[in-house]
Amino acid sequence: MAFIRWRGHSAQLVATVYEKGHSRQVVLAPLGTGYRVPSGVAAQVAERFPGIPVDWDAIARAMIQGPPHQPAPPQARAYGEVEQLLRRWAEQEMTPYPQEREVLRKAADVLTSWQARQEGE
Repeated sequence: MAFIRWRGHSAQLVATVYEKGHSRQVVLAPLGTGYRVPSGVAAQVAERFPGIPVDWDAIARAMIQGPPHQPAPPQARAYGEVEQLLRRWAEQEMTPYPQEREVLRKAADVLTSWQARQEGE
């Protein structure tokens, strides 16, 4: 199972793999310094490492919290949590209409944009 390893303010998605009785850690993807999983990372990891399970909800929650030595500000955590919920709702069957799914995704994108601007300030 993949997990996050923090290197200062930057995160990496890492997994432990076992080969011939030995373990080693493999960096699956850099996740950067934001309080979110960068877009497209899940697809890249799935393509490059199809046999490694990743709990993307758990990874997103860990990114929302930020590094252990400097937790994310409350506003960044709130944006991240709501963004994650919007994206989850867009993928659930309880939202059967494509236009509603797209609105939920766009609302999540707005929160991502707001958060990115705040990080740059």
